[in-house]
Amino acid sequence: AYIGLDKREEAIADYSKAIELQPENSFHYLDRGRLYSRGSEPEKALSDFTKALELRPGDFFVHAQRAEVYFAMGSTQQAYDEYYQVLSIRRDYHPAFLPFAILSFELEYYDRANRFFYEAWQKTPGDYCLLFASAVSQKLAGHEQEARQQLAESGRRIPSDGALWAVSRFLQNPGSDQLALQEIQKLDDEVLQTQLKFYMGVQYMLNGQAVLASRYLHDVADTQHLSLPEYRMATALTKDME
Repeated sequence: AYIGLDKREEAIADYSKAIELQPENSFHYLDRGRLYSRGSEPEKALSDFTKALELRPGDFFVHAQRAEVYFAMGSTQQAYDEYYQVLSIRRDYHPAFLPFAILSFELEYYDRANRFFYEAWQKTPGDYCLLFASAVSQKLAGHEQEARQQLAESGRRIPSDGALWAVSRFLQNPGSDQLALQEIQKLDDEVLQTQLKFYMGVQYMLNGQAVLASRYLHDVADTQHLSLPEYRMATALTKDME
């Protein structure tokens, strides 16, 4: 009831009392930890999730909660390790696919990033930027032809006009960028424009066009849209450009 009324402190007090009465009940720690997490108290959340894991070793859902906290904190390796545990226990836990793909990309595990971006896209096939993320991960892993083939086959679903189609064509045939740039410029959707700039930047990097790559990737890394996967991936790539 407290949670529904958004009385977080009262709810935390109730869970704390429940923990005093039933210190071996892992769910009390899990529930209190989730409240701490929502209230931007990550260290307290992690402490409770760790205690819950001590009481219920191998619980994939508790690992998932720890992973989410580490991911939000930007603790890449810790988040990766937790999501690895989650997917080792429950390979079909699709909420983990996208963050695990992003973390794999940040750690330069590009083959794994490709696989999980693609699986995330299969769960949300209307989000073609996930397909592009899979393709550029494959390219960065050194599988250029496979990436082009994947785009050619899966990208058939993209409407044959507009910025998404133009960027898909550029990733498949990275010669002339004129059409892609024109279509991106026309976009009213600033979020999509930012996302597509990232994929242009990665392709410029792969093309050896360092100045253009730096400009586009830094533009994305400087975005205000911090929840975008492309923001985190651009930040990872631009660290090597400092």
